[in-house]
Amino acid sequence: MVGTLDEFALAHALGWFAKALMFRDVWLALAASFLFEMLEYTFEAYLPNFIECWWDHLLLDFLGCNALGLVAGHLTMQYLNTKEYNWPGIRHIGSLGQAVRRGVAQFTPYSWTNFKWEIFTDFKRFMVIIFLLVVTMQCEMNAFFLKALLWVPPPSKLNVLRLILYWLIGCVGFRDAYHFMTDPRVVRLGTGGWIGLSMVSLEALVVFKFGRVEFADKHLPQSVVTSWVLALGLSLGVALWWFGARLPHLKQRARQQALVQAAVAPSLLEAPVQPPPPVVEEETPPKASLARKRPASRGRRSAKKAQ
Repeated sequence: MVGTLDEFALAHALGWFAKALMFRDVWLALAASFLFEMLEYTFEAYLPNFIECWWDHLLLDFLGCNALGLVAGHLTMQYLNTKEYNWPGIRHIGSLGQAVRRGVAQFTPYSWTNFKWEIFTDFKRFMVIIFLLVVTMQCEMNAFFLKALLWVPPPSKLNVLRLILYWLIGCVGFRDAYHFMTDPRVVRLGTGGWIGLSMVSLEALVVFKFGRVEFADKHLPQSVVTSWVLALGLSLGVALWWFGARLPHLKQRARQQALVQAAVAPSLLEAPVQPPPPVVEEETPPKASLARKRPASRGRRSAKKAQ
């Protein structure tokens, strides 16, 4: 097992590290990693480099290199989420060490927002996430099929440049898809999403054009077709049960519990404010006048003297 580790193991880890940053959710990226291994097993009849034993798929790829890249991506996302972003100009920084760190930070994101996909909370979310997984897996399969059909050697720099380009566009496209899914004010997919979707579709058309001749004598095994039909049927049945029966029931029960809590605790509702009771002032007996009598005016005094 140790002897099978090569540069492709590092490529697996780095690739899924980049995908973790693109998905911004480790569980969704883990589901994509498992789905990719299943697709490798599915297309073993078409591409010989997909032929691996079970422990290579499960231990080295899914639980080894892919998981290592996902864990590194998850730790990086936590760091970027808790990092305090400060972007002063380099000229305004005093020490050389701080200026160097500021220059390196220029290549980090301006800000970071984690995605909360919550696939089972809404049918629109469910469909958008399934569509993103399908497009991502199609992009992954295009890379291997194009190398085989166009005779591109694995060490070619074109493969690396293609992956970097797709990752940059994918980060923007996933952000557009997330806003389209979560923000009710967004009514159309962003430009980055449309560009990425167009590139994947164009590559898929090229694979279909040349592949129907190159792989005309190759077919999927019956066991693989049966497994995919059962898996898709089971997934469709669970989705219909969840969004058709279970989720409305949970929402109805949540509304009933909210009404019960509102009836038990009416103080939580907006009730009219009762005026405070009037203050009754106690009547105090009049105090005896201690003021001295005013003396008679000078006019009266003079009149009395004249009399």
